[in-house]
Amino acid sequence: MGGHVRPDTGSRLYLIAHETRGIPLEPLAAALNKLPSPIVEAAWDGESAPMAPYFVSPGAIAQAAAAKDKPKTPHKQNGQRNSVGYVQTFVGPQRRPKGRMPIDAHAHIGRLLKSVLKDTYHRKGVYNRVDAIRSELDEWTQREYNDAELPNEQFGTLYYHDSGPTFARVPTEADRERHVQSLAHAKRLLGEHYPDCPPLRSLLKKLDAAIKSLQDWN
Repeated sequence: MGGHVRPDTGSRLYLIAHETRGIPLEPLAAALNKLPSPIVEAAWDGESAPMAPYFVSPGAIAQAAAAKDKPKTPHKQNGQRNSVGYVQTFVGPQRRPKGRMPIDAHAHIGRLLKSVLKDTYHRKGVYNRVDAIRSELDEWTQREYNDAELPNEQFGTLYYHDSGPTFARVPTEADRERHVQSLAHAKRLLGEHYPDCPPLRSLLKKLDAAIKSLQDWN
Protein backbone atom coordinates (compact mmCIF):
# COMPACT_ATOMS: atom_id res chain seq x y z
CA MET A 1 0.00 0.00 0.00
CA GLY A 2 1.31 3.46 -0.83
CA GLY A 3 0.02 6.97 -1.01
CA HIS A 4 0.54 10.47 -2.22
CA VAL A 5 -0.30 12.89 0.63
CA ARG A 6 -1.26 16.42 -0.33
CA PRO A 7 -3.77 17.77 2.22
CA ASP A 8 -4.25 21.03 0.34
CA THR A 9 -5.16 19.52 -3.05
CA GLY A 10 -6.29 16.02 -2.22
CA SER A 11 -4.46 12.82 -1.29
CA ARG A 12 -4.33 9.58 -3.26
CA LEU A 13 -4.13 6.02 -1.95
CA TYR A 14 -2.55 3.28 -4.05
CA LEU A 15 -3.14 -0.43 -3.45
CA ILE A 16 -0.42 -2.70 -4.78
CA ALA A 17 -0.14 -6.48 -4.50
CA HIS A 18 1.81 -9.24 -6.25
CA GLU A 19 -0.12 -10.62 -9.19
CA THR A 20 0.09 -14.25 -8.04
CA ARG A 21 1.17 -14.21 -4.37
CA GLY A 22 -0.54 -11.03 -3.16
CA ILE A 23 -3.91 -10.67 -1.50
CA PRO A 24 -6.97 -9.88 -3.70
CA LEU A 25 -7.39 -6.13 -3.94
CA GLU A 26 -11.00 -5.98 -5.15
CA PRO A 27 -12.62 -6.73 -1.73
CA LEU A 28 -10.27 -4.29 -0.01
CA ALA A 29 -11.04 -1.54 -2.54
CA ALA A 30 -14.78 -2.17 -2.14
CA ALA A 31 -14.52 -1.85 1.66
CA LEU A 32 -12.55 1.38 1.39
CA ASN A 33 -15.11 2.83 -0.98
CA LYS A 34 -17.79 2.29 1.68
CA LEU A 35 -15.99 4.39 4.28
CA PRO A 36 -17.77 7.65 5.24
CA SER A 37 -16.59 11.02 3.98
CA PRO A 38 -14.11 12.96 6.15
CA ILE A 39 -15.55 14.95 9.02
CA VAL A 40 -14.16 18.20 7.61
CA GLU A 41 -14.37 18.40 3.84
CA ALA A 42 -12.87 21.88 3.49
CA ALA A 43 -9.26 22.23 2.33
CA TRP A 44 -6.89 21.72 5.26
CA ASP A 45 -4.23 24.40 5.68
CA GLY A 46 -2.65 23.31 8.93
CA GLU A 47 0.54 21.46 9.84
CA SER A 48 0.57 17.91 11.20
CA ALA A 49 3.78 18.42 13.15
CA PRO A 50 6.89 20.54 12.82
CA MET A 51 9.72 18.91 10.87
CA ALA A 52 12.39 17.52 13.15
CA PRO A 53 15.96 18.56 12.35
CA TYR A 54 18.00 15.99 10.43
CA PHE A 55 20.11 13.95 12.85
CA VAL A 56 23.87 14.17 12.34
CA SER A 57 26.01 11.89 14.48
CA PRO A 58 29.13 13.18 16.28
CA GLY A 59 31.22 10.87 14.09
CA ALA A 60 29.83 12.42 10.90
CA ILE A 61 30.55 15.90 12.27
CA ALA A 62 34.15 14.92 13.03
CA GLN A 63 34.60 13.44 9.53
CA ALA A 64 33.23 16.59 7.91
CA ALA A 65 35.62 18.74 9.96
CA ALA A 66 38.58 16.54 9.02
CA ALA A 67 37.65 16.67 5.33
CA LYS A 68 37.39 20.45 5.49
CA ASP A 69 40.91 20.73 6.93
CA LYS A 70 42.40 18.18 4.48
CA PRO A 71 44.32 19.81 1.60
CA LYS A 72 42.57 19.44 -1.73
CA THR A 73 44.20 17.39 -4.46
CA PRO A 74 43.67 18.08 -8.16
CA HIS A 75 40.80 16.04 -9.61
CA LYS A 76 42.06 13.49 -12.10
CA GLN A 77 40.17 13.60 -15.37
CA ASN A 78 39.09 10.22 -16.72
CA GLY A 79 38.28 11.41 -20.22
CA GLN A 80 34.50 11.34 -19.65
CA ARG A 81 34.18 14.87 -21.03
CA ASN A 82 35.68 13.64 -24.29
CA SER A 83 32.60 11.51 -24.98
CA VAL A 84 28.97 12.21 -25.85
CA GLY A 85 25.83 10.19 -25.32
CA TYR A 86 23.48 8.71 -27.89
CA VAL A 87 20.64 6.18 -27.94
CA GLN A 88 21.15 2.99 -29.92
CA THR A 89 18.05 1.23 -31.23
CA PHE A 90 17.14 -1.91 -29.24
CA VAL A 91 20.13 -1.29 -26.94
CA GLY A 92 19.53 2.00 -25.14
CA PRO A 93 21.83 4.81 -23.97
CA GLN A 94 25.43 4.54 -25.15
CA ARG A 95 28.46 6.83 -25.36
CA ARG A 96 30.94 7.55 -28.14
CA PRO A 97 34.02 9.76 -28.50
CA LYS A 98 33.35 13.46 -28.97
CA GLY A 99 34.23 14.64 -32.45
CA ARG A 100 34.56 12.51 -35.52
CA MET A 101 37.14 10.46 -37.35
CA PRO A 102 37.81 11.30 -41.03
CA ILE A 103 35.81 9.21 -43.49
CA ASP A 104 38.96 7.89 -45.16
CA ALA A 105 40.20 6.68 -41.76
CA HIS A 106 36.88 4.88 -41.19
CA ALA A 107 37.26 3.28 -44.62
CA HIS A 108 40.84 2.24 -43.87
CA ILE A 109 39.92 0.65 -40.54
CA GLY A 110 36.92 -1.01 -42.17
CA ARG A 111 39.16 -2.70 -44.76
CA LEU A 112 41.52 -3.91 -42.02
CA LEU A 113 38.70 -5.38 -39.94
CA LYS A 114 37.01 -7.03 -42.92
CA SER A 115 40.27 -8.68 -43.93
CA VAL A 116 40.53 -10.24 -40.46
CA LEU A 117 36.90 -11.36 -40.40
CA LYS A 118 37.30 -13.25 -43.66
CA ASP A 119 39.83 -15.70 -42.17
CA THR A 120 38.74 -16.01 -38.55
CA TYR A 121 35.17 -17.36 -38.61
CA HIS A 122 36.19 -20.48 -36.66
CA ARG A 123 38.16 -18.50 -34.06
CA LYS A 124 35.29 -16.92 -32.13
CA GLY A 125 37.60 -15.14 -29.70
CA VAL A 126 38.75 -13.10 -32.70
CA TYR A 127 35.72 -13.08 -34.97
CA ASN A 128 33.11 -12.09 -32.36
CA ARG A 129 35.25 -9.28 -30.94
CA VAL A 130 36.15 -7.84 -34.35
CA ASP A 131 32.52 -8.12 -35.45
CA ALA A 132 31.44 -6.20 -32.31
CA ILE A 133 34.11 -3.55 -32.97
CA ARG A 134 32.97 -2.90 -36.53
CA SER A 135 29.35 -2.77 -35.39
CA GLU A 136 30.20 -0.11 -32.82
CA LEU A 137 32.28 1.90 -35.29
CA ASP A 138 29.41 1.67 -37.76
CA GLU A 139 27.15 3.21 -35.08
CA TRP A 140 29.65 5.98 -34.35
CA THR A 141 30.02 6.80 -38.06
CA GLN A 142 26.32 7.35 -38.69
CA ARG A 143 26.24 9.82 -35.79
CA GLU A 144 29.39 11.62 -36.90
CA TYR A 145 28.19 12.33 -40.47
CA ASN A 146 24.86 13.22 -42.03
CA ASP A 147 23.53 11.92 -45.34
CA ALA A 148 24.86 14.89 -47.29
CA GLU A 149 28.40 14.36 -45.99
CA LEU A 150 28.31 10.56 -46.24
CA PRO A 151 25.76 9.11 -48.69
CA ASN A 152 24.14 5.82 -47.71
CA GLU A 153 25.84 3.96 -50.56
CA GLN A 154 29.29 4.94 -49.29
CA PHE A 155 28.37 4.50 -45.63
CA GLY A 156 27.12 0.96 -46.24
CA THR A 157 30.49 -0.18 -47.57
CA LEU A 158 32.71 1.23 -44.81
CA TYR A 159 32.41 -1.64 -42.34
CA TYR A 160 30.18 -4.12 -44.17
CA HIS A 161 29.94 -5.71 -47.63
CA ASP A 162 32.80 -7.76 -49.05
CA SER A 163 33.43 -9.29 -45.63
CA GLY A 164 32.04 -12.80 -46.09
CA PRO A 165 34.16 -15.44 -44.30
CA THR A 166 36.31 -17.92 -46.22
CA PHE A 167 35.55 -20.58 -43.55
CA ALA A 168 39.22 -21.54 -43.48
CA ARG A 169 39.77 -23.71 -40.43
CA VAL A 170 43.22 -22.41 -39.46
CA PRO A 171 44.95 -19.67 -41.45
CA THR A 172 48.66 -20.02 -42.01
CA GLU A 173 51.07 -18.54 -39.49
CA ALA A 174 51.92 -15.80 -41.98
CA ASP A 175 48.22 -14.93 -42.38
CA ARG A 176 47.69 -14.84 -38.63
CA GLU A 177 50.66 -12.50 -38.19
CA ARG A 178 49.29 -10.30 -40.99
CA HIS A 179 45.95 -10.09 -39.18
CA VAL A 180 47.71 -9.21 -35.92
CA GLN A 181 49.41 -6.33 -37.73
CA SER A 182 46.07 -5.25 -39.25
CA LEU A 183 44.43 -5.03 -35.84
CA ALA A 184 47.43 -3.21 -34.39
CA HIS A 185 47.24 -0.73 -37.27
CA ALA A 186 43.52 -0.21 -36.64
CA LYS A 187 44.28 0.42 -32.98
CA ARG A 188 46.84 3.10 -33.87
CA LEU A 189 44.42 4.85 -36.22
CA LEU A 190 41.71 4.93 -33.58
CA GLY A 191 44.12 6.43 -31.05
CA GLU A 192 45.23 9.08 -33.54
CA HIS A 193 41.75 10.27 -34.51
CA TYR A 194 39.69 9.93 -31.33
CA PRO A 195 40.26 11.63 -27.94
CA ASP A 196 40.96 9.50 -24.90
CA CYS A 197 37.65 8.51 -23.29
CA PRO A 198 35.97 5.41 -21.77
CA PRO A 199 34.20 4.34 -25.02
CA LEU A 200 37.48 4.41 -26.94
CA ARG A 201 39.33 2.54 -24.18
CA SER A 202 36.66 -0.16 -24.23
CA LEU A 203 37.07 -0.55 -27.99
CA LEU A 204 40.87 -0.75 -27.73
CA LYS A 205 40.58 -3.44 -25.04
CA LYS A 206 38.48 -5.52 -27.44
CA LEU A 207 41.19 -5.10 -30.07
CA ASP A 208 43.87 -6.17 -27.60
CA ALA A 209 41.85 -9.27 -26.69
CA ALA A 210 41.35 -10.14 -30.38
CA ILE A 211 45.08 -9.75 -31.02
CA LYS A 212 45.91 -12.05 -28.10
CA SER A 213 43.43 -14.66 -29.36
CA LEU A 214 45.08 -14.53 -32.79
CA GLN A 215 48.52 -14.95 -31.29
CA ASP A 216 47.39 -17.96 -29.23
CA TRP A 217 45.71 -19.65 -32.23
CA ASN A 218 47.60 -22.80 -33.17
